[in-house]
Amino acid sequence: MSSRSAADYGIRAGASGGVGDTDYRFYSIRLGRTLDLRKAADRDLFRRTDAAVVLGWSRTAASPVTSPKGG
Repeated sequence: MSSRSAADYGIRAGASGGVGDTDYRFYSIRLGRTLDLRKAADRDLFRRTDAAVVLGWSRTAASPVTSPKGG
């Protein structure tokens, strides 16, 4: 496994949605376009570089609930 990320090869990703589903779009800075991973040529960009793609989610922590004074 490569120790380099896809970003090192000019591939960026961004998430949209996040309510029930999250869609990730991969964009090639070198090609100047969004990648379509249904196409073999675009998938090959990841295979040739052997770059790691790590997806993650985070959730904002809820504010702590405080009791009113005297209650």
